Amino acid sequence: MTVLPKSTFLDYAGFGISNAATVEAAYGITDAQPFSDPTQGFNMALMLRRRNDPTPLLSSSWATRQQTLKQLRDAGTLWNIYGADPKEFNRISAELKGPSYGFTLLNGSNSNYVSSPESRTLWITIDSAQQFQALFGTPLLYSPSAGLAYWNGPLSLPDDWPIAGLWLDVETAPLASVFTPGATATLPDGPQSPGNAASAAKSPTLFPNIIAADYYNFPLDGQQVQTGPIGLIEPNTGTALPSDDAGTDFAKRLLDYLDKAKATPLSGNVEVLVQGVNGQFSNGADGERSLDTGIVASINPNSPLIFYNGSGETKATGLAQSTTFTVAQSAAWQPVDGLSPAVTTNSFGDTQEMSPGSPFY
Repeated sequence: MTVLPKSTFLDYAGFGISNAATVEAAYGITDAQPFSDPTQGFNMALMLRRRNDPTPLLSSSWATRQQTLKQLRDAGTLWNIYGADPKEFNRISAELKGPSYGFTLLNGSNSNYVSSPESRTLWITIDSAQQFQALFGTPLLYSPSAGLAYWNGPLSLPDDWPIAGLWLDVETAPLASVFTPGATATLPDGPQSPGNAASAAKSPTLFPNIIAADYYNFPLDGQQVQTGPIGLIEPNTGTALPSDDAGTDFAKRLLDYLDKAKATPLSGNVEVLVQGVNGQFSNGADGERSLDTGIVASINPNSPLIFYNGSGETKATGLAQSTTFTVAQSAAWQPVDGLSPAVTTNSFGDTQEMSPGSPFY
């Protein structure tokens, strides 16, 4: 077994947030106990190393990089070169499922997770203290008051596993420590951009497409041309509405909005697609989702919109918690009705902060 540097739970959750030495101190936990309830576990990703280092390609000129990537994509060899080794992926998958560990592997057949050699990701369910100890060489603990499964100390993994990183589908953060006692700052009042200033002066009649045209010189202003699919990173929320988690009325409401903004699509309709609809619900982030949608759709009314929920977070998705990482993975690797986004937009983050140099970073 190889000990992984900076692999404590606080290296995942608390860098720059807490200066405590243990999870118990960081979270104020006084009821720590051995983990025992499978329903209180979490899902975890093991990220394999790439077969080849992409640094030379990524550091080349833009033209060289784009030409090379196109050639590799056209030939169907891009991820054979820069993904994980399929043999190593299959070997580690077999070992994780085998008698030594007995993990459940998560992929598109039983979840909304992305597990593949191309993505270099293997998702597993952590619902047994014995399995966790066998794989990582450290005890798994649980706090009922914090509702948190965690560990103290570093993790270890088998020497011959080419693991490049780890991720927990758990959004969490410890209590904040004071790193700058006595420091204060006075922030100026007022708009922070031309768009903010315009909205403040003319709200609510100034729609995003008008702001884009009048204040940002948006190049597609007034051009009725078909534009590529846009992926919206919307953890849990997707197209859910307060009265309808499935979002069945979403497209109609969006079309009504576009009509008011005078940004009618060429076809007279909107194309709204959803990844992981079984993992979405109206979770309080509807306003942020609507902000994203209103800007994207009114400025690009001829783009299909693909809403990504990632792993999701409902009873139908088990222990999944839809961290933004999983949503970004879905946008990169999961086409919806045969469409993949030409560009994605994301205004969400995860609560935790990871230590630089850690396997989570």
